[in-house]
Amino acid sequence: MIDILKDDYIKLKFICSLAGKWSGTGGCGWSFNQENYKKYVSDEKIYKLISGLNKQEIGKFSEEEQIKLASFFLNYNKDEEFHVTEEKAREWVKNRV
Repeated sequence: MIDILKDDYIKLKFICSLAGKWSGTGGCGWSFNQENYKKYVSDEKIYKLISGLNKQEIGKFSEEEQIKLASFFLNYNKDEEFHVTEEKAREWVKNRV
């Protein structure tokens, strides 16, 4: 698995595949359980990869994956009880591309 995750694009696809959907009275969004990936890649590494994506690179991901990546980015180092909504993640993507 570690050999597969040497590629940054694959790391981001991997993180997207582990996103869990949540919903509540304030909306819905995506969350990430660090226990599922921490032995393969750090939060900091994923955050840096996402922050370095340009318009062309982020366009390689599906719309849903872009929302998941934005959710990860916006939730980085935030309290788990205050996840950003999918709407906020969509705004982030729209402003990036």
